[in-house]
Amino acid sequence: MGLNFGTGSLSDKNLYLGDLPITSIFYDNNLLWPLASATDADAWIAQVEADGGSLTVTEKNAVVALENDLKATSGLYEDLINIYPLVGGDEASCKYNLKGAADAFTNTIGFSGSWAYDADGVTGDGSTTYANTNISPADIAAIGTGISLHVYLTVNVQSPSSYDMGSSEQSVIAGFNNTTLYGNFGGGYVTSTGQVSGVGDLYSSQHTNNASGTTSVWKNGTSVASATKSRNIGVTNTFYLGNDNRGSNVEYGNKGYGFAAQGLYLDSTKMSGLNTAVQTYNTSLSR
Repeated sequence: MGLNFGTGSLSDKNLYLGDLPITSIFYDNNLLWPLASATDADAWIAQVEADGGSLTVTEKNAVVALENDLKATSGLYEDLINIYPLVGGDEASCKYNLKGAADAFTNTIGFSGSWAYDADGVTGDGSTTYANTNISPADIAAIGTGISLHVYLTVNVQSPSSYDMGSSEQSVIAGFNNTTLYGNFGGGYVTSTGQVSGVGDLYSSQHTNNASGTTSVWKNGTSVASATKSRNIGVTNTFYLGNDNRGSNVEYGNKGYGFAAQGLYLDSTKMSGLNTAVQTYNTSLSR
């Protein structure tokens, strides 16, 4: 049984109507209780709140749904190494990795510079911002086969220096002062023109294995260009969000991100599942 309250505040979760338990509570058609549950999301929420981060019920339920939706595609959740929901409107909530409980949340994002934290996620300022994800191409190669990088744009301000995620030019770039999508893992760029416009899109770059193979770029879960390229697995500079880490910060961007992730190579089924989960997640947050 659900009750819809148009006004007032509620805090008691042990509620009954006569002898009937109230199983859900709504306020102005928004679900207030009960919270959904998922193992990693529950740990993520607890860590964010322990660090002073602020999350609404809508945001908590969105992260729980994100985990469950990613797990709905066989093998997808396992092949994603770091998942950054980028929600909550403050640094403490945006920095944590959804899969971080397994490593005591050591793989958090280190934000530097004047990032903006708001309902759209995080946005760079184009001159001071970079965010260290604390994982390198060499780290990912040691975990498994292939590599993939993913960003969801909520603010699309193009500039001549706007890497979306990079380590020594191993990267995904959703427009470099243009509409071209770029991907590179040490063997040269694969590009697709006319792909980057507006916001609300998931952009990805991938390489199929840990040596020579296929580098590809993807928009919203669909491959838009690919080519045979080598891969350099020896790079130890960690990936930066909103910049390219070449041992220094050289490519400051001013785009906004509502989701970011790194993982192993994902086949087309997993890429489609990833896009569906990420689009649903950001739609639930009115992005």
